[in-house]
Amino acid sequence: MKCINDSSKPSDMKEKLWSFIRDPKNWVIIALVVIIGLIGLFGGKAVSRYNSRIERLSYEKFILSKQISNRDLLIKVEQAKIRVHKATIDSCMTEFRKKDKKIGQLEKNLTDALDQLEGISSDSCYIFLTRMAYNYPGLLSYIFNENQIKAIHGDYLRARSAEQVIPELKLQIGNCLVQFKERDDLVKNQETIITLQDKNLQDCKQINANNDIIIKDLEKTVSKEKWRKNLWRIIASAEPGIAVALIVALGIL
Repeated sequence: MKCINDSSKPSDMKEKLWSFIRDPKNWVIIALVVIIGLIGLFGGKAVSRYNSRIERLSYEKFILSKQISNRDLLIKVEQAKIRVHKATIDSCMTEFRKKDKKIGQLEKNLTDALDQLEGISSDSCYIFLTRMAYNYPGLLSYIFNENQIKAIHGDYLRARSAEQVIPELKLQIGNCLVQFKERDDLVKNQETIITLQDKNLQDCKQINANNDIIIKDLEKTVSKEKWRKNLWRIIASAEPGIAVALIVALGIL
């Protein structure tokens, strides 16, 4: 007897369900159940989709922020290199000005000596050349006139001045080469900084775009949750008969 009762329960349940469905009076309730089910299904999937995208974009934002921080460190390294290059260039320029001033003084000394040469007699020039400039203990085989002696004396002064000026000019050339290299390296450092800053700018734009999407998704999520809560509030405040019938229908389903 007990077995017969147990076997009849599923059949009775089906009959009640089909009877409930066939009754036109219950179609509104069935429609509400279907609508609520669809809302719960698709609304829940939408919220899940928004949350998944928010999580993915947040992680991407974290990675981009990390890359920006790493590039900021590289930029600081490049800026430190630039400061070293500038210090070297400033030092070279200081030395360059000193050498330039020294060369200018040597050139002035030569000009003054050549001007003074105009007031010196040819005999004095001859004595200077044969005894001091080009001291020659043997017999002198060549004869020069006064203009030639003055010219030789002037050439001697220019040669001695050149012996002092040329080494200074070589140092100046070396100084310029160092400055050229330092300036080239400085430009490369600046180009590296510009490249890094440009990448940071692109990442910042991407972060801002992600933030905009995250904000919109959060707003949609909040809106959907709020809408679902309002729907349940409306259902809860409906007429007791509809609410009970709905509960019964949900229980049967």
